[in-house]
Amino acid sequence: MRVLGALLAGGQSKRYGSDKALAIYRGQYLIDHALELLRPQCDAIVICGRSYKDYESIQDIPQDNGPLGGLNAALLYAKERHYDAVISFPCDTIKGDTIKGDTIKRTAVDCGAAMAQPFDDKFWFEGEETAYFIDQPVIGYWPCGLSAMLEHWLRTQKRRSMLAWIDYIDEKYGGIKAIDMGCTARFININRPDDLLP
Repeated sequence: MRVLGALLAGGQSKRYGSDKALAIYRGQYLIDHALELLRPQCDAIVICGRSYKDYESIQDIPQDNGPLGGLNAALLYAKERHYDAVISFPCDTIKGDTIKGDTIKRTAVDCGAAMAQPFDDKFWFEGEETAYFIDQPVIGYWPCGLSAMLEHWLRTQKRRSMLAWIDYIDEKYGGIKAIDMGCTARFININRPDDLLP
């Protein structure tokens, strides 16, 4: 299995008030925190929606469609280059235990072929099935076979949220795995400057 990591970085950061990806937390940009988390999960990384350092950059397709524009571009890119799947991850998300100050111990939740692992283990997802984290649905495992379906959905549907896309997959085909890591958030999505306060 060849897996492409897609760091979704094309947002406008309206609630944050400035570019969230370049907000500094613990001495580095949020985008670098996100890249460190994503890197072990995949064979290569593309950054969707912006240029950054020496990483391959691709434009969202279509632009201004939130994380789905980035995911769509990543699936097209991955399919053309013979990857099997894409793991999506937002550029403004960090580990929950970096905020709380101590390691959060978790039990992996087995969801059929897709499984999320504790932080100390390497892989968030295993297997070939579509999966997403309930508390952070932008973090997901998307087989490249979904590429044409997402393109069609973006052309024909008005809804643009990740959960709306997930509902569509579930209604159309079923079998999408919802991974519940428990009541304490495994990942923290940064929306406002106050979210970065320890």
